Order: sequence, then C-alpha cells, then structure tokens
Amino acid sequence: MAGWAGQAETARIAVSERKALKARFPEDFVKAAEEICEIPYLPEDYFQEDLSGERLTAFERIREGGVFASLWRLGEKCGTGMEVELSRIPLRQETVEISEIGLFSPYEADGTGSVLFARPSYEAALALLEDLRKRGIPGALIGILTEGKARKIHQGERIRYLEKDRQGDQGRRKDAD
Repeated sequence: MAGWAGQAETARIAVSERKALKARFPEDFVKAAEEICEIPYLPEDYFQEDLSGERLTAFERIREGGVFASLWRLGEKCGTGMEVELSRIPLRQETVEISEIGLFSPYEADGTGSVLFARPSYEAALALLEDLRKRGIPGALIGILTEGKARKIHQGERIRYLEKDRQGDQGRRKDAD
C-alpha cells in the first residue's frame, strides 16, 4: 500500500472542522491533518497491470469506501482471496486522533491519493516499497493474496472477513463468528 488509510477524509474533516479541532489539538497538528494528502506523485509505470498467466500485477486506487472497499475490489480484480494484517495498514497519527473522536473509521473512510498494489512475488513487493521510500512516499506490505475467495483481516488473534456490500462493490468488514 502506498499512502495512508483515510487520508482524504482526515484532510476534509480538518478543513471543515478546523475550529472545533483547534480547541482540542495544537495548531500544528490541525495543519498537518489538513495537508495529509500532499504525498509525491506516483509515476505511470506503477500502474501497469498484467493479470494473465504467471504474472499477477494489479493496483486499486483507494477512494470512497476506504481501504476495506479497495481491498475487496483488488481481490475481485485478481480473482483471489487475501490475508491482511490490520496493524500494517499505514495510518497517520492525525487520522488516528481525529477518528477516535468518532467522526469516521479510518479503514472505511475516503483514502483518495492512496493506492493498493499486488505484485507477483515478495521480492517484487519489497522492490516497490524501496522505490517508494526513495521517492519519499510512505508504503507498507500489508498482506498477501491467497487462493480461494476468503478475504481475511487479521487483528492480532482475531480474524474478520471482508464481504461484498449489498449496495454495490464496496467491501465491508464482518466479525468472525
């Protein structure tokens, strides 16, 4: 994943609720939240897809519906399941703090500007992360694609599942029984 979960929603709320947030947080915190989407541009070669044969390379831009919906769409595009570790999904502290006042869930909030990538191997994923780092773009290896259709979100010992939302292709989380 390149970018941060919920970054666009964080910036939107920081701008629209500036006065209320300044009463709760320092000025530099609110300013950083407003500017959270200002990450360097990703080059076009990052967005070359090939889902045929042995090579599995795909991407999904994170937008409304957040990381969970985008993970669902990526799994659909690739025809796979996945296992994702929730703690590895990149979050800015501003997003964490603002979401904790109950304004949104960072994993289901607009993440415009962030992107999920599927690469053909662990080594290819590490090379992508290294290139992102050199460009000053935050990135993290958050999980793996798996055979089958189960899209699992691990949170420590707990496993939750993404499922297709009845209103469209948005993925949403469902607690395991």
